[in-house]
Amino acid sequence: MAHKQSKTLVAQLNENLQARLRIGCSRHADKRAGVDTRKYIYSYGSLHAYSKQGAYFCRFVRKKYRCKTLQEARKYADAWLAEGIQRGLSAFTLKLYTATLSKIYDESSDAFMPTPARH
Repeated sequence: MAHKQSKTLVAQLNENLQARLRIGCSRHADKRAGVDTRKYIYSYGSLHAYSKQGAYFCRFVRKKYRCKTLQEARKYADAWLAEGIQRGLSAFTLKLYTATLSKIYDESSDAFMPTPARH
């Protein structure tokens, strides 16, 4: 009997983000057509940024809370943001963290703890 290999958190993250890719589609045209563009990623630069920050989140929840799935990790999203605030990360970085979590979990950024405003 073979042992079923479960996907790592980072593999789950990358699969999730790849499913949201709309490279070659016009974000402007989608907005005009009434598509909720917050659900999709329209550029490789954004994909890279979300993948990188998402990997940091995955390492955080795996190391600190021993999560094995993104669904298990959701309840620790605010703890990751709080740790970033405690470490003194810039408001820009914290907003990127929040945007990454929004993409991963298909939720509004308001669903997560508030972060300092960018000036």
